[in-house]
Amino acid sequence: MILEDNFAQRKKGYPQGSLFFIPNLCSLGLVQLVVFCGLLGTAGCTAAQRTEEPVVLQGEAQGTTFAITYWPVSETPASERVADSIQLYLVAFNEVASAWDTGSVISRWNRGVVFDDVEPAEWDRLLKEGQRIKDLTNGWMDPEVGCFTTAWGFNGQKAVLGTGNPSADSARIRELMGLTKPLYDVNAFAQGLSVDGVAQILKHFGVAHALVEIGGELYALGGRPDGSDFQVAVDAPTEVRKGKPITVVGLKNRGMATSGNYRKFQVDPKSGMHYGHTLNPFTGWTARTDLLSATVLASSSSEADGVATALVAMGLNKAKELVQKHPEWDVVLVYSNPSGAWEVYSTLE
Repeated sequence: MILEDNFAQRKKGYPQGSLFFIPNLCSLGLVQLVVFCGLLGTAGCTAAQRTEEPVVLQGEAQGTTFAITYWPVSETPASERVADSIQLYLVAFNEVASAWDTGSVISRWNRGVVFDDVEPAEWDRLLKEGQRIKDLTNGWMDPEVGCFTTAWGFNGQKAVLGTGNPSADSARIRELMGLTKPLYDVNAFAQGLSVDGVAQILKHFGVAHALVEIGGELYALGGRPDGSDFQVAVDAPTEVRKGKPITVVGLKNRGMATSGNYRKFQVDPKSGMHYGHTLNPFTGWTARTDLLSATVLASSSSEADGVATALVAMGLNKAKELVQKHPEWDVVLVYSNPSGAWEVYSTLE
């Protein structure tokens, strides 16, 4: 349960109405959203005057930037109270799902620490969402790869793989494969989950039109008030054409996320080799893939996020096969052809 005095202490030093750094998040149920109103008090849940102008919250969160645009209605609280509710949400789930917080539930679980001070439903929601996306992607997005992401140094720990000694790396991976207890890493879909959670808070407050973006992962709650879709650019990987979008897509009641290895990687200090952050969950090695990036549109941002990671890991041919089995998705895949030139595969008309 979220304690008001705990939030007050954590909130010190952060400006009113801003969000702040939360590395990993998962979705929050409606019960907790109702609790937020109780914590804010009666004034926090009073209706604001309707305005035709959107409210925009911008700043930094999760080590990146965010932008939340929404159109309030008569029952929507003042923007400061909406921002406070979002902060409460992020704090609560940071305590469950942050791999960077040694006291979080996921960190304690991975260390084998027994805990009894967290509602099982919150932890279960995180595990179930990871398993759901794992099933959707035939295991190519696997939340039980924490031993490998830790060994590669992708979650802030000192890397023990990618040392320039392939034989030693192979032996270490075989050792990790033999672990009987999985270590969890939810980075592949956590940012999308945080976007979905913010969208649910806005929906709870009566908002029907909003665009939530954190670090490039998005969810469009409804469309624009005039009935049109939100227009969102799909960026090209930096190696392809810096600053120029590949296409612009319409987004309404859907999530959107992009994954690629062109921004996140480790560099072996001995060999200079780049190791992308996307792992092959079946081998424990960083994925060797012809996909530079995968952009996915799905029913939720968390699904789009996790599926995009999986598509990059599996490569173009397997990605196309999986996408064809899921007509509810739309994708834009940027890949290298045999000659080294880049091409685009898209399901968008």
